[in-house]
Amino acid sequence: MLFANLCSSAENNVNEMFQLEDLGSLNYLRLLGLQGVGADQGHVGGATQARLYQKSYLTRLALWFREDDHTTRDYETHQAVLEALQPPPNLELLFISHYSGAAISPSFLFLSIAPYSPAEDKFYI
Repeated sequence: MLFANLCSSAENNVNEMFQLEDLGSLNYLRLLGLQGVGADQGHVGGATQARLYQKSYLTRLALWFREDDHTTRDYETHQAVLEALQPPPNLELLFISHYSGAAISPSFLFLSIAPYSPAEDKFYI
């Protein structure tokens, strides 16, 4: 499992922290947890470069969006990042927290993700 705390481009040590686009070459992920998603508009491009839709082994994905001032910009950024992430079709569990987009309607929601059952949850962080 990979658990990453994402940084925004406004932070001082950007080069020392994990970026969404770093996921592009990691093809054997099974469990992935990302914290700080949507911290800035730069995450939209990073989410596209992450190419989650190509991660055929990825079955569980947890996204903790960054809590900010809940401005219109935050809403738009959260929606754009969620749409750009595009998880693979074999995803079994999708967890989203602190999402402040106006709607959750990304195109990938047509996937047949099984309903959540706490008794079957094996996603530990």
